[in-house]
Amino acid sequence: MPRVLCNVMTSDWSVNFIGPDGKTRIGPWLLLDSHDEVRAILRWGNIADEELAKHESSIRRWGVSAAVLNLTDRQLAALIERGRGWLWNGYELRLMKEAGKYPPARLGAK
Repeated sequence: MPRVLCNVMTSDWSVNFIGPDGKTRIGPWLLLDSHDEVRAILRWGNIADEELAKHESSIRRWGVSAAVLNLTDRQLAALIERGRGWLWNGYELRLMKEAGKYPPARLGAK
């Protein structure tokens, strides 16, 4: 299973993903509304119980977390596809959300 890093920050509950090579951002950068939504993404990503416990501890202590997800090849392909045409970073998304324009439409979306 491909290992993907999921970075989480409590400020705006922002989430982004780093590919199996440990360098490349894949998928969309997301702003969520709650920690429960973050946990749903982590569970979707087949997070190990020990890794989830580390995530919870990091969020409580520092407000940030980097959790390893164990995606299937199909999940990895879907995450990469979902990121196509999604050019915004967390800062830009936060500005859009404050202006009432979040989530933005992907480039090339109909």
